[in-house]
Amino acid sequence: RKDDGEIELMRAAVDATIVGQRAAAGTVRAGVREGAVEGVVYAAFRNEGAEGLAFPSIVGSGFNATTLHYDQNAGVCGDGELVVVDIGARYGYYCGDLTRTYPADGRFTDRQRSLYDLVLEAHDRVADAIRPGITIFELRKIAYGVFQDSSLRDRHGERLGQYFLHGLGHFLGLDAHDPGGDSVELEPGMVITNEPGLYLPDEATGIRLEDDHVVTLTGNENLSAGLPIRADEVLEMMHRD
Repeated sequence: RKDDGEIELMRAAVDATIVGQRAAAGTVRAGVREGAVEGVVYAAFRNEGAEGLAFPSIVGSGFNATTLHYDQNAGVCGDGELVVVDIGARYGYYCGDLTRTYPADGRFTDRQRSLYDLVLEAHDRVADAIRPGITIFELRKIAYGVFQDSSLRDRHGERLGQYFLHGLGHFLGLDAHDPGGDSVELEPGMVITNEPGLYLPDEATGIRLEDDHVVTLTGNENLSAGLPIRADEVLEMMHRD
């Protein structure tokens, strides 16, 4: 559990991370190297007064976006590909951790938009459910249910729950993955990530959306609510027509 002073430092870390995501959004385009996006993110963090990175930045385009914790950032953003940007600034020793997914050419295909909106639905359902007494494991079941119950299918006609490859999130604080497990009942002052995702290697498509939430007495506060997450807002943030 974080006290008020710690949460203020985490707000600063999240705010710096938001600036980094906005810098990434303005840089991602077909033909740009993943490493170039990584570079503008780090510069944005330092310009905001952050000490540096909470963890190695993840910038994965196309198939790279389907690899969890991909941090080589050695590829090139490809036309028609989605780019997962998972980054975190460290401020006053505390961590931010935010993920957005951007279309490299500034627009989603119909398929990409359908999958993106499904991940967003899972994210929003979880956000509404974060409160004292619930566990991260129970929150993951909510997100999994959204994917499994969807009418969307993979290329083989199978349901999508199997493509949610990781836990719903983790505790956040002095470490990006702070102590605390999936079965811990949430209490006011705890900070967790909300990061559902789908990873379809057959389609070279990965989508993850992540915000940072502090648990309150009656629910939660999204510390990263100032960063656009709806598809149309994300496109606007990319400065594309």
